[in-house]
Amino acid sequence: MRLPNLETFNFGPLPELESLDESSITVDTPPLESEEDVWEVALELGPANKDVLFYTWESFEKGEHVTSRTPYITERGPGAYDAALTQDNSKIPAGRVLRGNILLQSLWNLGLGRSSILFQFNPKLKSFESAIPDGRPSGTSLPAAQSLVSRFVHIGNTFLYLRAFVERTFASTNSIPARVALATSISSVLETLEGHLGSQSGEIASLLQLQRLFARPREIIIHVARMTDSVKHAKTNEQLASILHHRMLEIEESDGYLREISGKILSHVAAPSLHLIGEWIGIRQEQGPLPVHERGSFVAVEDDTPEQGPLEYVYRSEMMPRFITPEDGNLIFDTGNSLRFLKTQHLDHPLSNLDKFDVQAPELEWSFAWQNIESIAAKAKNYEEALRSTIF
Repeated sequence: MRLPNLETFNFGPLPELESLDESSITVDTPPLESEEDVWEVALELGPANKDVLFYTWESFEKGEHVTSRTPYITERGPGAYDAALTQDNSKIPAGRVLRGNILLQSLWNLGLGRSSILFQFNPKLKSFESAIPDGRPSGTSLPAAQSLVSRFVHIGNTFLYLRAFVERTFASTNSIPARVALATSISSVLETLEGHLGSQSGEIASLLQLQRLFARPREIIIHVARMTDSVKHAKTNEQLASILHHRMLEIEESDGYLREISGKILSHVAAPSLHLIGEWIGIRQEQGPLPVHERGSFVAVEDDTPEQGPLEYVYRSEMMPRFITPEDGNLIFDTGNSLRFLKTQHLDHPLSNLDKFDVQAPELEWSFAWQNIESIAAKAKNYEEALRSTIF
């Protein structure tokens, strides 16, 4: 089909339109009479279906449904519950209602081991006490409130117990290095928890939120307190580290964050023992004025050693940390014993003086993840190659 030629194409004549009646066209709308004002009528009639309240699905699907009143008084709000407790005060003590914001702030301070308006620390009882023993929040029974308060009293007492351990350890001149390392780790844990709880304090609006906020910190400080209590009779670095290692094995199947915290604490506490082992086997420079065998360690000297001859060392397996197997303990002793012989007979050997040959030995340290095995093996291989290059 071809389009017509635009130059020769003509439109046909248009039909004439009928004339419009001007009387039928108007712009103005006649005003409504007063009795026809729709807004006035709507005001008199009120809202449609004003007697139907769609509070439930039953009322929505069936308009004539009548919702029955709840039999539980707690559904009527805290005011009705408080009134019922006051009415029944002769049988069950109702207690005194405390202001909600003051109670929340006081419980938050209590959980951190701090005194407040409502809770004070009693030095004789070594525990926090409530200034208003029968105080309770609105809408909560007295037994429920006392149960919650006792929970936070336990948290606060545990915080104070750990703080006191840290202060005593730092103040004592007889604290062994492992105990100082434990106190340092505990201080770091407490500071971290206080910072976390402090950053969340402004968002607390209810007792449930407060209880949920302290749930995990409570587990952590109770676990750390049990670890601390288990080593209170430890006398040596090795004994203290061995006890903590045993405690860590007990929670091997527990939550990951408790196991991770225990591992970090153990790595710090075991550091003095590992440093001593490193000095004995020669991968660490000997520290302090006394040699290894004079520090009450796993190495001793035989009593019948000649005064002018080389020292004869003996292995004290009972002084080796328990996390070192008997086979590894014997290997550690034999390695250090051979190194002492090498130092007396071959002073120019690289093993006798690593610093002279600029050989960097790896540190003995704890690792708890399988992926660290390759990293440890790489460090050992590099150390071996560095020694071989200096010997040959």
